[in-house]
Amino acid sequence: MPAWGVYNFHFLDTVSEQLLRGLDQLELAVLDDGCISELHRYQIAQGASKGIYVLYYRESPKYLGKADNVKVRLEQHFKKLVGRQNIDVSMISFKSLLLDQSMSTAANEDTLISLYSRNHPRLWNGKGFGPKDPGRNRDTTEPGEFDRLFPIRREFLVDNIQDSLTLGQLFKAMKRRLPYVFRYQQLPAAISSTELDLAGVPRQAEALLRNAMISFPEGWHAAILSYGMVVYEGTKVYPPGVDVIQS
Repeated sequence: MPAWGVYNFHFLDTVSEQLLRGLDQLELAVLDDGCISELHRYQIAQGASKGIYVLYYRESPKYLGKADNVKVRLEQHFKKLVGRQNIDVSMISFKSLLLDQSMSTAANEDTLISLYSRNHPRLWNGKGFGPKDPGRNRDTTEPGEFDRLFPIRREFLVDNIQDSLTLGQLFKAMKRRLPYVFRYQQLPAAISSTELDLAGVPRQAEALLRNAMISFPEGWHAAILSYGMVVYEGTKVYPPGVDVIQS
């Protein structure tokens, strides 16, 4: 034997494999307000909010994530899923493993996903599912697999919308209440203050948007994408299948 050598310890892989085994041993909980509240109480009792989690659909793992506050992240996912077509939210469940500060630092999300996807290749990771707005630059590109399979519910009800309000007030309410992206260019004061009469207009997202676009000056447009609705001045070339509403 030589007098020297190299010892390779794959720290991230070892930690990640241990965490994934811990997740596998947990039972599933339904992703709803009740279970999220129970998780919140558990986080407070344990003094820990950071952790990793797996979302399941029909008891099949679909998304692995890491969050500084698991309860908050699961709320974001739940809000997104209720606004999607072709998915039964009552069949969404999850597992969550809270981590202390040292373990949270050691838990590498990319490594966890890489290892987990070996046995679960149909994850939504990297396929358009996530809590964030993909951004204006993604509007004109082809949607990811998740958005193709589960586009937004255009008919989603926007509650507590009065018959008479300004265009700016309507857009702020839609942005706050819709469970998917509602993004618009900053509105000039003259447009934002335009009075709308919504008497008889269904309180569905698409109907409200189409009615609002009538009050825009020429040169503005709205687009209904697979992951949300956007409103901008000027023209854009969108992928086939995107519904564009001209002012």
